[in-house]
Amino acid sequence: MLCRPCLHREGLSAQPANPMAPAQGHFPAKAKNVIYLFMMGGPSHLDLFDEKPNLRKFDGQPIPESYIEGERFEQIKEAQPSVLGSPYRFSRQGETGTNVSELLPYTKDIVDDLGFLRAVHTDETVHPLA
Repeated sequence: MLCRPCLHREGLSAQPANPMAPAQGHFPAKAKNVIYLFMMGGPSHLDLFDEKPNLRKFDGQPIPESYIEGERFEQIKEAQPSVLGSPYRFSRQGETGTNVSELLPYTKDIVDDLGFLRAVHTDETVHPLA
């Protein structure tokens, strides 16, 4: 590490780099835009592009005790909650075969240009925090 006079002599700044400045990535950027949707109260991914056939299959049936045992749910007050499947139809779209809900009728035309992040996980049951 160089002292301030050495930094000045070498033509380097003694000021630390701005930690809020954009960092150089490991690879050249390819994406031109990123759209991040945070929709408090908006439609669920389960109704838009994340079909769960088993939720529809077991719709209305009581949730097995093994799923809720020891869990604290802020939104569920009933003693034995039920499974709720999406009421919307899904179909595979684009060359990728991505499942898209009938709620997104125009997305089928651009689905191959979109990226879907399906690796996010949380143990938090309180919806806004999750």
